[in-house]
Amino acid sequence: MNLDEFDISKPFYGRVLSTERLTPHEATEVRHIEIEVDHDEAAFEPGHSIGLLLPGPHAYGHKNHLRLYSLANIEYGPHGKPILGICVRRLFYVDEYSGESYPGLASNYLCDVPSGQKLTLTGPYGMPFPVPGDSAAPLIMVGLGVGIAPFRALLREIYRERGAWSGPVRLFHGARTGLELLYHNDHKNDFAQYYDEETFQAIKALSPEPHLDEPVPIAQKLAEHVYGVWELLKDPRAHLYVAGSEHVEHTLEKAFQHMAGGLKPWTEKKTAMQADGRYAELLY
Repeated sequence: MNLDEFDISKPFYGRVLSTERLTPHEATEVRHIEIEVDHDEAAFEPGHSIGLLLPGPHAYGHKNHLRLYSLANIEYGPHGKPILGICVRRLFYVDEYSGESYPGLASNYLCDVPSGQKLTLTGPYGMPFPVPGDSAAPLIMVGLGVGIAPFRALLREIYRERGAWSGPVRLFHGARTGLELLYHNDHKNDFAQYYDEETFQAIKALSPEPHLDEPVPIAQKLAEHVYGVWELLKDPRAHLYVAGSEHVEHTLEKAFQHMAGGLKPWTEKKTAMQADGRYAELLY
């Protein structure tokens, strides 16, 4: 689905309550932004995305500029208004012809926005990663970079809101360097609160040569846990969720094919899980 296919006919407003840098200054800037919104408090669920709408005119005649952000958390203020957390990486795009670098409109706007600023928002959209109905279901999450944000919301839901989760939960996540591990670095480690949960395990992967832009070896980490992961996936209740850059899709597919013993058995397994609503991916 392309961005221009999303319904933006019913915008609503939000106010920035806080903006916090998650990464040190020597790493790529990523911020966690809390937004209080005027909207039906029942409308937001873990796994949803909201859209930031920047009025134009913009390049190429676009009236509005829309970008989607996964909800990292959902809280409610003293007056019952939803407070939504999003994770934003400051992006720059390089023109493939001129070689010039241009700031991403939405990401740079949000990274610079001060507390108190009013935002025009749309959504919520979709729910790619629903909470399994069975609390004993195995849950495997693979998130790279800002792709980890929806899993933060999911973990808060199953452990904090629901109080317990008896099924095994595995989070594979990665970044170029330890400094860029979102919600899990020396600056901020939100996942530490779940380490005491018997069912939870987080496995991180870092680039072997970050200065050379070597890819994050997330597939290698999956391979290191091949037997454990595949045993979990054999459970007919197991859920597998993947989020991150579309550039890792091929690598992850190869990793799961290796686990399954080939392309055909993995395709059959993935198709069956998709049909049951137990497999979902969010790639950008």
